[in-house]
Amino acid sequence: MINAIVCIGCFQLMIIYFIIIGDIITSFSLEIFNGHVGILVSRTFYILLVAGFLSPQIFKKEMHELKITSFFLFASISLFVVVFAQEVLLSGHITADDIASPKPGIGLVTAVSVFITAYQYQFNLYATVKSMRRPAERYKAITLGLVMVITIYTTLSILSLLLFGSTVRPDVMQNVSLMADSLESSVLRIAFTLVIMCHVPFAFFSCKDAFLLILDEMDRRSISRELGLRITGGVKEYQGEMRPVLYYSGTVLIYLFSVLLAVAIRDVGVVFSIGAAIAGSSAQFIWPGYFYLKSENGSLRVMAWLQLAVGVALFFGLLAGTLYGMI
Repeated sequence: MINAIVCIGCFQLMIIYFIIIGDIITSFSLEIFNGHVGILVSRTFYILLVAGFLSPQIFKKEMHELKITSFFLFASISLFVVVFAQEVLLSGHITADDIASPKPGIGLVTAVSVFITAYQYQFNLYATVKSMRRPAERYKAITLGLVMVITIYTTLSILSLLLFGSTVRPDVMQNVSLMADSLESSVLRIAFTLVIMCHVPFAFFSCKDAFLLILDEMDRRSISRELGLRITGGVKEYQGEMRPVLYYSGTVLIYLFSVLLAVAIRDVGVVFSIGAAIAGSSAQFIWPGYFYLKSENGSLRVMAWLQLAVGVALFFGLLAGTLYGMI
């Protein structure tokens, strides 16, 4: 069940990333080849092109093999934040009244979904700790990662409000694409495209890991046998790696499926909402609360019940909001 939730959550991220990448690059091509009709302004072409470019990354078996990608990721994020801040300083004209005047609507469902999805990076925690040279420092690494993520999210949220005010959209790049043609707008879109491209290998790593574990359990019942030995106190035996044909076919299948769905789906908000309702609410609220109630009798049971209730409310609320928005 947990592997299925992780797989769904990361699979959702893969689709979202490819949709955003295709939209941004297509907006560039439309500006360059204005009035042209053909493959050079085809969203499908650019999604497939980027998917092919990133395909060598999909067979990585350890998280540390993505070290170079992580350097490019942080460099792209830094460039994006710096240019965004410069644009706010030069062009920002939003008043405090505009920021303090929320305009509720169906877009709130997408906004909540984006917020929940943004914190689904915990799906990578196990793979990250497993790849660490000094696993004993995992809490230090997780704390540092949390501080960095919260700082980046908070900074970009404030900059987006200062630049776009109440007109800011769940996907702020939609606002950026509507800005007047300028060097800053182009640099922002290029930097954000690089950020998303560098995110794809990490999201796919956890998606692939969870999916292959499900396949291996169906093939050899590897997880069930290991759990059985732990419960009975038996001697743990080395089961070996999964069959290569299963590993490579499963990896290619889940990657191609995410790419094809990104080509077919154009509304990124729908993917955000459905994924957040199923994977986000389950991984961040429902299952943590449920597992605590089943294993602990401490003073935090009230908080666990509250977490469980919030998760159930988010699950049904986000699904209902998504269906309402589609009708």
